[in-house]
Amino acid sequence: MKKRTFEIVSKYIADATHVNIAFDNPQGASVDLETNTLHLPEKISDEKALGALAMTMHEAAHVAHSKVIPKEKVIDTQSEFNILNAMEDIRIDTKNFSVLPNIREFYNVLCEKACKIKESKAPLPVKYLVAGILYNENMYIDELASDMDEKVFWKVVQSLQKGINHIENKEWDKLKDTIKKVKKVLKIDETKDPKWEPKKGKGQEGQVDGGELGDLEKELHGDAFGQGDKDMEGESGTATSPAALREQTVNKFKELLNVKERRVVNEGNILDTDNLVAYFTDDVKELFKEQKVVKAKKSKIVFLLDASGSMSQAMMDNNSRAMVVASCVKKLTEILDEVIAIEGINVSWEVGAFQTTYYKLDRTNWMHEYRPAGGTNLEYSMKVCLEELSKDYTVDGKKMLIVFTDGDVDDREIENVKKMIIASTSDIRCLIIAVGANVHGAIAKEIVGDNIIFAKEGADEVLINTIEQML
Repeated sequence: MKKRTFEIVSKYIADATHVNIAFDNPQGASVDLETNTLHLPEKISDEKALGALAMTMHEAAHVAHSKVIPKEKVIDTQSEFNILNAMEDIRIDTKNFSVLPNIREFYNVLCEKACKIKESKAPLPVKYLVAGILYNENMYIDELASDMDEKVFWKVVQSLQKGINHIENKEWDKLKDTIKKVKKVLKIDETKDPKWEPKKGKGQEGQVDGGELGDLEKELHGDAFGQGDKDMEGESGTATSPAALREQTVNKFKELLNVKERRVVNEGNILDTDNLVAYFTDDVKELFKEQKVVKAKKSKIVFLLDASGSMSQAMMDNNSRAMVVASCVKKLTEILDEVIAIEGINVSWEVGAFQTTYYKLDRTNWMHEYRPAGGTNLEYSMKVCLEELSKDYTVDGKKMLIVFTDGDVDDREIENVKKMIIASTSDIRCLIIAVGANVHGAIAKEIVGDNIIFAKEGADEVLINTIEQML
């Protein structure tokens, strides 16, 4: 994931939860409850970016919602804090799921990598709590560990639900009783349960909501902000203006499409008027040059737009997926017309769309004709476009297909699309840009990688990256 994309998504998390987010902690992640600020690491590994976003959402929700609980009244020991924290995790995550679309999928990425209950070596009570959280949030969950009892698991699941209701209704006495019951079900030894000590002010690394993360948080989230093989690429958005991005896009297109054929004519040498000084130096041979013919090859770009009903859904900035796609393609076609007119580059472009079938859009009126509705047939539509491009013998330069889709199709279809892309690489450059796609879905894992637009802001960077890949 690009650093700019991470920052944009973080910005919407901050706006949605009314929490400040700062990338200024060289040691990890911490919380300042006095200023409602979540301090994130200066560097986050690329491989952990999606999980780190889930953790950012989770901890921002803690800052926004968890201060309402009078912990001193409802818990006495560290295990009781863990039980309370499990209830509160479910409560705030559910709030997050209702605030921003696709948030659950970021959580799934984090949980799939970190939450391996069957393989876990955590204390048994912690495994029950983690399993209870995952079940109540309808998240990814593997099999229960061999030392876990299914009846105990269901009692924990139901008790966590009761605790959430107590918190929402501010029933602190009932909440304390429910926590004690969970503790009894989990058979926690009172003599080995240390007293819970509240922490005030700015948290340190490994602390959230004024309290220690403990085994529960570590088991749920792992090393979400840890370092991997490489950090996220790119610069912060403060260094990139819209004008600079447009200029980059123009230059990338010029580099991509400026394909020329040079042909040397050996017969019929012509006078080199730029080198007449050779006449006075007796270099007669230098007076003539071989004639060279330069012909600009013709390239073609086809934009294929997902026009299914799901494209009308809102992204995290409340813009519809279709609106963002139309904005992106409009910008690209304007840039193409610019390089054609100013640079004389020989390239044509057209726009098509697909629902249950594929259809072409009028070049001069395509934005008006592009209206999301109906089903999705990505595989068939790409096959038609690739076949038409392949058979267009008027194009002797680059042939390109750029597809915009939310990827809401069957996994089998994604696999077939991937095979088509690989099969066409010798003749046609094909790239897919996902818009508001499921980051945990097949299209993200198998095809698009980082080419996902999460909001209108940041779409330009994704387009730049796509064109760079075409180069």
